[in-house]
Amino acid sequence: MSDADLWPLIAERMDNPIVFGLVVAMAFYLFLSKRLAELKGGFAWVGALARWWTRRQERRIERDQALWRARYGAELERDAAELEQLRDDVEWLRRELSDMRRREQLRDNQARKHTTWDNEWVPKAQRAGLDIPEPPPLYLDLAPLFVPEEAP
Repeated sequence: MSDADLWPLIAERMDNPIVFGLVVAMAFYLFLSKRLAELKGGFAWVGALARWWTRRQERRIERDQALWRARYGAELERDAAELEQLRDDVEWLRRELSDMRRREQLRDNQARKHTTWDNEWVPKAQRAGLDIPEPPPLYLDLAPLFVPEEAP
């Protein structure tokens, strides 16, 4: 059975609401499908309309994809910049920690030398009759562990 034989068969049953609904549904489906966009010949205007409709949907999808790609690219750039900043910060903190450790070792050595000097010379000065109080501790372990913050 060809398409030419199908139309008279459908046309004589168009007064049936079920057949009419199926024809309308099929026409709507064809209008929105790529198949209708491929129509040539006598229905070229319908094919052109369907091609326009299909192309409109494709352009919308392409726009959405381009927008998603742009947002994704911008997020990648922002994340890369933040990651680079974090790497710089970590490197700075490593250098700062190394410098703090070096300074702490120098202070510790200096405090040990000073404590040795205090332990030697303060008793000698006190025995010589000078009124010298005991020197304050230089190490944190000799001082209180909790030092409250000063009120502003």
